[in-house]
Amino acid sequence: MTCNIGSFCIYLSNLTIGTSVPHIAKGRTITTNVVNFNSMIQILRKLSLAKHNRTTYRVGLLQAKAYRILKSTTTQLLKPLGISTIEWAFLGLLHDRGSLRSKAAALELGVEPPFITVLVTSLKNRGLVSETKEANDTRAKSLQLTEEGRVFVDSTEKIVREGMRSSIKGVHLNDLLGYLAVLETIVTNGTE
Repeated sequence: MTCNIGSFCIYLSNLTIGTSVPHIAKGRTITTNVVNFNSMIQILRKLSLAKHNRTTYRVGLLQAKAYRILKSTTTQLLKPLGISTIEWAFLGLLHDRGSLRSKAAALELGVEPPFITVLVTSLKNRGLVSETKEANDTRAKSLQLTEEGRVFVDSTEKIVREGMRSSIKGVHLNDLLGYLAVLETIVTNGTE
């Protein structure tokens, strides 16, 4: 492909923006920037969305809509497994932490401690959670997953992760990681 001096060469392949490609024009070699047409469209679309959604009420509406979609998807994925999203979050906490006191679980989930008792009772009846008295404080109970609970969390995570893929279709990994970092920062700032 030949390009005139000063013009852009647009390839519809998967070359990245800013890639330099040498071309010969009028007997001399020049370097032009290759622009991925699809990337340019995505950038323009993102700029348009950013301009349109920059008001606080639009951001709030967008965030609420995204939350409802993700919550609904998660609920539908968990329903055949017989657990709710709050039970799933609780099981995930125990999976990550190994063991946890009821009060700490309540703080992390943003619920009252008596609600944790309801969750524990339900999940103990299913054989997913156990509680043991702590050696240094017999009044305190430590909650943990049973072996069946660990297997359940691992298999359920695969189901939920696969089911959520359609919700993030077209989202670049770096964008997703950036979004998660923003959420963590907001939570950190809100707890200071």
